[in-house]
Amino acid sequence: THMHNGYEILYYVRGDAEYTIEGSVYNLTPGTLLFIRPRTFHNLNPLSAAVYERFVIGFPESKIPDGLRKTQRRSTRSQRVARSSTSI
Repeated sequence: THMHNGYEILYYVRGDAEYTIEGSVYNLTPGTLLFIRPRTFHNLNPLSAAVYERFVIGFPESKIPDGLRKTQRRSTRSQRVARSSTSI
């Protein structure tokens, strides 16, 4: 388990794993997109020896305009943005 001072976007391509964000567990399927806020504990949990592939984009909080940062502070938990072609 770890955290970062910036934002992280994770796009899951393939494998057999789940992701834990602040105690909530998400099953990863191809096309899962996760948005992880700064200072949020998270980790990848491999479920088998299968190779997994993901893309991660990290960027500092300062890159988010002030107006958007204030809106995001209403909720302190990270959220799954989209899974495959289904919006949440």
